[in-house]
Amino acid sequence: MRQLLSSIYGIYWKLEEIIDPGVWSSQKFYADVVCSYIESDSVWLDLGCGHKLFPDWRAMPSPSELVKKCKLVVGIDYELESLKKNRTLRELLIADICDIPLAENTFNRITANMVMEHIDDPVHEFRVVKRLLQPDGIFIFHTPNRWHYITFLAHFVPQRIKNMIIKFAEGRDEDDIFPTFYRINTTRSIQRAAEEAGLEIVALHKVSTSSAPMIVMLGPLVILDLLLRRLTRLEFLENFRSNFVVVLQKKPTVHPT
Repeated sequence: MRQLLSSIYGIYWKLEEIIDPGVWSSQKFYADVVCSYIESDSVWLDLGCGHKLFPDWRAMPSPSELVKKCKLVVGIDYELESLKKNRTLRELLIADICDIPLAENTFNRITANMVMEHIDDPVHEFRVVKRLLQPDGIFIFHTPNRWHYITFLAHFVPQRIKNMIIKFAEGRDEDDIFPTFYRINTTRSIQRAAEEAGLEIVALHKVSTSSAPMIVMLGPLVILDLLLRRLTRLEFLENFRSNFVVVLQKKPTVHPT
């Protein structure tokens, strides 16, 4: 099976090089943004940390090197089995990320990689993040765009079928696939939730992603996917790119004099 997938992915990469070259995985873009904010005084919380911070193929610096650079890094997840597989983080907490039992103003960096699409009350989650952040602290999250056609069509596919496709295409077990709500997955919903929670948008990146598993899901129709992706390079179609990488900031409270 692994050899078959490798051959299929090879076809994808050749097609991609012809139709829409130069597009990296949005995971790399997210990792680069996170790295740009990590400093020696970083006290960092990763929400829904699961098995790892970034994919295994992430280039330098490695997740382990990035963690060593920080003052403290804490990972939180409510799946014990996922935490047991995490070999990067030493400080791990089993908890619901919507109700985190930690003191306010604890962290100056918080991240969430492909987690926010699973949150059914994003304003509440943003308020949780704000409570935990120190003044001027940064929250970075990576999530799918609801208006990308694959995400949009996924609403109409039964979860059982989606689980089968993801397991075959990405090799993920069913217990590592969670229900999605997509309530913080448009430009407008991100802006609205940030405003209601009292967070300021520093950057809202709309990015395309290279994704070899698309050829498993679409077969020969992956050519159309690549052509559509090429079109979203045009600025007026950027709202249909596949992913968001968002940087939010907690501004200091200004007390009246």
